[in-house]
Amino acid sequence: MRRDPGRVRDGRGHLDSHPGPRCPICDLPEQDHWRSRRPVARAPRGRRAGSRLLLTGAHGHPRHGDPARERHDRHCAGPGLPAAAPCGTQYLWLGQRRGHERLRDNPNVHLLQLDVADDNSVTTAVKIVEDGIGPICALVNNAGFAQYGSLEEVSLEQWRQQYDTNVMGIARVVAAVLPGMRERRSGHILNISSMGGVALPTMTAYTSSKFAVEGLSEGLAKEVAGLGIKVTIVEPCGMDTNFLANACQPERRLDDYEQARDAMKAFSADSRWGDVERGMSAVADLVGVDSPPLRFAVGTYGLEMVRGKMAELIHEYETWEPVTATTD
Repeated sequence: MRRDPGRVRDGRGHLDSHPGPRCPICDLPEQDHWRSRRPVARAPRGRRAGSRLLLTGAHGHPRHGDPARERHDRHCAGPGLPAAAPCGTQYLWLGQRRGHERLRDNPNVHLLQLDVADDNSVTTAVKIVEDGIGPICALVNNAGFAQYGSLEEVSLEQWRQQYDTNVMGIARVVAAVLPGMRERRSGHILNISSMGGVALPTMTAYTSSKFAVEGLSEGLAKEVAGLGIKVTIVEPCGMDTNFLANACQPERRLDDYEQARDAMKAFSADSRWGDVERGMSAVADLVGVDSPPLRFAVGTYGLEMVRGKMAELIHEYETWEPVTATTD
């Protein structure tokens, strides 16, 4: 049967306007920028009708695995938020993998290819959204991955990759989105940190990158405070996802750090996991409120860790205050 090149059907029987090369994993066209998804329920409080929330991130980290899967990760967009996207709110998920099955038929969710470590990919994606869908009302910087290993075990190249994604990735996307938000004098930027930047043994590269996210976000909040743009640092505790399962292993393993690994295992065994859907629903509800917090803890266990860290900091500063007083 003769095919109209502009009306080719994709692997799910949908009419496809991009009949070029297709992904060998999900059968989506490699030039596919977004797909319609299924309708769902009412908008949570805070979000306004017609809002557009731009989210970055993908399940796992595509630097390892089988070649076909890696090729899929490079060409296909990332997963979405909860299945309940509110009516009138458009979620624009930027990532390197296609969306969760529950988002396939949601007309309020669009997927778009993006690599936060690539300058051109970021600017192109933001331009596609602003020109083709509409102004970006909120940005959630969720893209990132975890690097295991002590400082000495992680290679310098692994350190660069960690920071290029977790820190510079945020800087790239924020810099691309800010001009539009400044022009409109409105917007909300939510950067995903981790447990308030609490350091963990044998995860030095990852936790230090989250320290950087905290500092980046605090400085940004002060810079845009007079421009009608709000900034929130989201600090989740551990969640029941594949995030740590897809963490990168260090280049080498040194026996001297076995005690540090044992300490990390003990910490993990005693940790309480947060609820993903409740946590992300609470984060989504921050968008559109008049006075969102600069910091928002997701999960009570993470909040307990932050309080413990703050108590340790105060105790240490007070202990050494007499010496500090001699330095004036």
